[in-house]
This record gives sequence, structure tokens and C-alpha cells, in this order.
Amino acid sequence: MKLITSSSPHIRSGETTRRLMGTVLLALLPTLAAGVWFFGLRALLLTLVSVASCVASEWAFRAVTKSPGSIADGSAAVTGLLLALPLPATAPYWLAAVGGVFAIVVVKGCLLYTSPSPRD
Repeated sequence: MKLITSSSPHIRSGETTRRLMGTVLLALLPTLAAGVWFFGLRALLLTLVSVASCVASEWAFRAVTKSPGSIADGSAAVTGLLLALPLPATAPYWLAAVGGVFAIVVVKGCLLYTSPSPRD
């Protein structure tokens, strides 16, 4: 038996990143709605701060590094939503903002420049 190895992705489809991130956002909306129902409007405001900081950080990072933008694909919005959901509703807004900036600039940005490209 011959073992064949190849680089990821192993399963290919015609689905775009933008569509996939839209599906993820749509799937997380009931969770956000439940959070707002149980914990009040502050949970929604905390989520909006987190998402806005992620999107703004993505835009600023792309502008500074002059790299092609990926804001339109929705990955920054998904990151912001995923960061906000585990936070308590009483968390300060600056915490959500700093977390969003750290996630986008340090984690996503540094991984973008330190990981080898798939064609290497």
C-alpha cells in the first residue's frame, strides 16, 4: 500500500472564506441573543466594542504593513464575536478592546508574517 501525503486543505470546495465566516456569524447569533436576554444590553455593547476593535485593528494593521486586506471576508468580525462571548457582561469595555487588538495584531498579524507560505 502506498501512502500519499499532501499539504492542507485536503478537502476542497467552492465555498469562499467570506461565505464561511458569514455562516459562522449567523450560527453565533442565537448565542449572542441569549447573552443579551440573560445579561442585558451591556453584553451587546461589549460585543460591539470587541468586534469594532478587531475590525479597526485589522484595517490599521493592513494599512501599516501594506498587505492585502481581509476585512471584507469577515474573519475579524468572527474573532471579535468569539472573544466577546466568554467575557462576563460586567467586564470593562477596554478589556474587550485590548483583547481584540491583541488577537488581530499580535496573534493573527505575527502568524501571517512568521508562517511559511503554502508555496514554499
